[in-house]
Amino acid sequence: MRPMPREHRVRALLQSAELHTREGRYERAVRTYRRVLRLADQGDFAKEIAHARLGDLHIGLQEPDSAIAHLRRALALSGGEPEYALMLGVALLSAGRHQEAAEILYDALHSPSHMPEALASLAEAVAALGDRAAAGRLARRATSLDPTDARYRALAREYADA
Repeated sequence: MRPMPREHRVRALLQSAELHTREGRYERAVRTYRRVLRLADQGDFAKEIAHARLGDLHIGLQEPDSAIAHLRRALALSGGEPEYALMLGVALLSAGRHQEAAEILYDALHSPSHMPEALASLAEAVAALGDRAAAGRLARRATSLDPTDARYRALAREYADA
């Protein structure tokens, strides 16, 4: 029996990791994504995906420092994917690194589909840096882009006096 080609093993591992994630087996998903990183060739899109998914898992597991490392790598491998910038900004916020979060969240504003969440996260970052007026403007802009999202409306109310 011939061994499975590397690209097929990588694809099977990615599918397995996604299944573990969907079924709530996060530690197994983390281990499986790490196997993808070891097995995938340099320049393989699977490395980017594995880093992004690991970052997301570590955010969910409340391990922001691990998330930050993986999301920085995913962002670099992607050439600046706004969704990864948003995820990295959220991880930096979670780690209390507000200035860094604010700086990276600007890169997430390039994506119209991620703009409301990026604006809301940016509002949180600048509020933590002491600028309530800017936080209010950003929160109101996020709400205007997605008026149905309760988080954005609550954030706008929080800074209504600013």
